[in-house]
Amino acid sequence: HHGSVLNVNGVQDVRIAGRGIVDGSLIPHPGWNMIPVVNSDRVRLEGIVLRDAPSWNVNISQSKNVRVENLRIVSGRLNSDGINSVNSQGVQVRRCFVRNHDDGIVAKAVKPDLPCEDITVEDCQVWADWGYALGVTYETRAPIQRVRFDRCDVLFTRHWATGIRVSDSATVRDVSFR
Repeated sequence: HHGSVLNVNGVQDVRIAGRGIVDGSLIPHPGWNMIPVVNSDRVRLEGIVLRDAPSWNVNISQSKNVRVENLRIVSGRLNSDGINSVNSQGVQVRRCFVRNHDDGIVAKAVKPDLPCEDITVEDCQVWADWGYALGVTYETRAPIQRVRFDRCDVLFTRHWATGIRVSDSATVRDVSFR
C-alpha cells in the first residue's frame, strides 16, 4: 500500500471532524500514516476514532497552527505512533485518548533545517504498549523547543511514561511535564 488513508497535504483552513471510525486494519504493515498533515496551515482534526493504523496514526509534519481535539486512537500494530508533531509549529493536542504500540504523543524533528516548537498537549490519556507515552523522542535533527504536557494521564506504559531522548545533534529546550 502506497498512500495514506486521509492525506492532508499543502492545504489551509481544513477541518476533519465527526463521529466516524477510520479503520486501517486491512492495510498491510508497514503502510503509510493514517492521517498525515504535511505542509499545511490552520488544520483541525476532531472527534473521530482511528483504529489499527498500519504505521503512525497522526503525523503533523512541517505544518503550522494545527489543532487535534477529542481524537480516539486504538492500535496494537507495530510502529503505530499516536500523534507526532514533526518539524511543526503551533500544534495543540487536547482531550485525546491514545492507545498504541509505539510513541503516544511526542515531538520530533526529522528535517535538520526546520524547528519543532510551540507544541501543547493537554488533558489527554495515553496507553503506550511500547515506546514513550509522552515526550520528545528519537528524531532530533533540528531544534525542538517550547513543548508542554499538561494534565495528561499515562494509563499504562511498558517502557517510558515521559522523557526526552536526543538521538541526533539538535538542541532540545523548554520542555515541561505538569
